[in-house]
Amino acid sequence: MRTSSQCPFYRSFLFVVVSSWNWATVFVVSAGMMMIGTGTTALAQRAELAEPEFEERANPATLHSPGAHTIRARDEARGGEVQFPPFDCGYQSPEEVRSAFRQAVQRGEVVDPTKIVRPKGLPRALRADPPPCTTTPTSADIFPFEDSAGLLLTPFSDGALFNLMTQGANAVIAANQDNFDFIAFWVNFTPHHTLGTAFYLGIFNDVSGIGDFLFDFRAGIGLASTEVEGYVMMWNVNSWQPGTGAGADFTRLVLGQEFEHRFAMFLPDLADGRQLQGDNRAPCPPCPCGRSAHWNRKVDGQGSGMEIAEWVGSSPANRIGGSLNFNTDIPNGVFSYTDLYLMGYVSGAEMDAGNSELRYMDMAAADPCSSPYNGAISTFSSGDIIATAGARSPSSASAQKHFKTAWIMIHQPGDPPDATELTRAAGIMAQHTIDWNVGTVGRGTMCNTLRKDGPPPGGDCLTQLPDQLGGFASDVDCDICGAPPDDIEIDAENFRLNAGDQIDFIRFWGFYFPSDIPQNPDCFTVIFREDDGGGLPGAEINRFVDCVPATTRVLTGDLV
Repeated sequence: MRTSSQCPFYRSFLFVVVSSWNWATVFVVSAGMMMIGTGTTALAQRAELAEPEFEERANPATLHSPGAHTIRARDEARGGEVQFPPFDCGYQSPEEVRSAFRQAVQRGEVVDPTKIVRPKGLPRALRADPPPCTTTPTSADIFPFEDSAGLLLTPFSDGALFNLMTQGANAVIAANQDNFDFIAFWVNFTPHHTLGTAFYLGIFNDVSGIGDFLFDFRAGIGLASTEVEGYVMMWNVNSWQPGTGAGADFTRLVLGQEFEHRFAMFLPDLADGRQLQGDNRAPCPPCPCGRSAHWNRKVDGQGSGMEIAEWVGSSPANRIGGSLNFNTDIPNGVFSYTDLYLMGYVSGAEMDAGNSELRYMDMAAADPCSSPYNGAISTFSSGDIIATAGARSPSSASAQKHFKTAWIMIHQPGDPPDATELTRAAGIMAQHTIDWNVGTVGRGTMCNTLRKDGPPPGGDCLTQLPDQLGGFASDVDCDICGAPPDDIEIDAENFRLNAGDQIDFIRFWGFYFPSDIPQNPDCFTVIFREDDGGGLPGAEINRFVDCVPATTRVLTGDLV
C-alpha cells in the first residue's frame, strides 16, 4: 500500500451490520479507485449527494380527477382557510381487487397469478413489532422499476395496473428481502389515466373489530411475500409537494389517509342506526355526506386525513374546512384519536379521553350535511363502536406500532427518474416519517427506507470509521504503481464474528487521486470470500455490484 502526505483521495469506511453469518472476508474491487475499510491517512475528499432545491409550486391540473371534490383545511398560522386541489381517493376494497384480477385474467391481459410459482423473499425472523425507525429517507431509498411494455401509457385496466404493481413489489422484495409492511409507488410521467388521485389497495388483514373482514390475497395476486399488507399508489411525483406549507399540507394529509386505509374506515352503523361511514349520497362526487370507507361528515371528531369533520359550536354548529383537516386535539396530527383506536395505537379509554369531543349531527335523512346546522347533536364513545364492531383484536396493548414501507418509482423505458424527481419524493417521504410519529402521539414510526435502521435485536454493529491513521485502498488504475499489470492494486478487509450472523448492510466511501478523472457514477464491486484457512481470501461466496452517482465531491482534509 502506498502512502503520501500530499495525495488527495476519497475516504472510505466500512460499516457492517450483522445478524447471522460466519466470519467472512470482504474483498473489494472498483471500476475506478476506492477505499475500503477503516480510517485512512489521506488528504481525502468525501462524495456527498447535493439536494436540488424543491419547486414550491402547486400543480392542481395533475391532481384533478373528473368530478373530484374540493378540499379545504384551516391554516391557523395564516388565520384562514387554505384551498387544496381536488382530491379523489381511489380506495380499492378487497372485493374490487379480486374482481379486477379475475377480469384481467379472463381478458388475457395478465397471466393467472395463482399459476405462477414465485420464490418467496426471505421473511423477517419474527412477526413481532420491529424496532422504531428513526432514519431519514434519501433518494437511495427509492427503487426504480421500469414499465417495460409501456402499460401505463395505454388504456390499462385496473387488473393490469395491479399486476404491474405486484411485479414491482416482487422486484423490490427480491432485492431487499421480505421486510416491508407496505409497498408504495410513484410514477415520474403522466399516465394515460389514473385510478383516483391516489389509492390504497388492501391485500391482507388480520385485525378484527375495525369493521373489515379477515383476508389474505397475497398468493392470489402472485405476491412473493408473507409480510406485505397493502399497496399505496401516489401517481405522478411531480404532482405533490415536499415539506410543510399549504401545498405540502395537502400531500401530508393524503398520505395519512391512504396509509390509514389499512385499518379504516370500515365501521358499521351504531346500534341506533347512526351511520359512521359516508353514504355516497348523490351527487357523488362530491358526496355531500362523505364516501364509504371514509368518515361520515355528520361525525365531529376534530378533523383528520380520513375526513373526520371538525364541527364547532351548537345551534348553530359550523363545519370548519372541507374534507381533509389536521386534528385539533393532536397538533399537526393527520389522525384523530378515534382513528388511532382503529389503528391500534390507543385503547378505547384513551380514545375517549383524548377526544375533546366526539359528536354526531342528528340531521334529517334528507339533509345534505349542510353547515351551519341548528338541529340536535348527540355523542358516542368507544363503547358504542365496540357494541357493533366488536373489540379490536389485537388490542392496543399488543398491536404493531412500527411499520416499514418500500417506495418504488415506476418509469418508462429510457426515462429513469432524475435527481430532482428522486429528491422530491425523498422529501415527501421524510415528512411522512415525521407525520406518522407525531400523528400517533409518539407511539409509532413509519420507516420509509430500503436500508435497515441499525442492527436487529441481539445483533452486532461492527463500525470502522475514518480515523486518519491508515487504511486499505483498492485501485484498478493506479498511475503511480507502475505500468500494467502492476497498475492494479487490490486489498481486502476482514472482520471476524464469534458466532453465525447475517450481514445486513455494509457502507463504503470511495476516493480518487488528483491525477485520475473520477467516474460518475462511482461503481463498487463487493465480493464476499471464504477464509482460505490461513487468514487470506479464498473461494468466492457472493458478489454485489452497484453504481451510485456522486453529484458533489468535497475535500475533507484527511492525509494519506
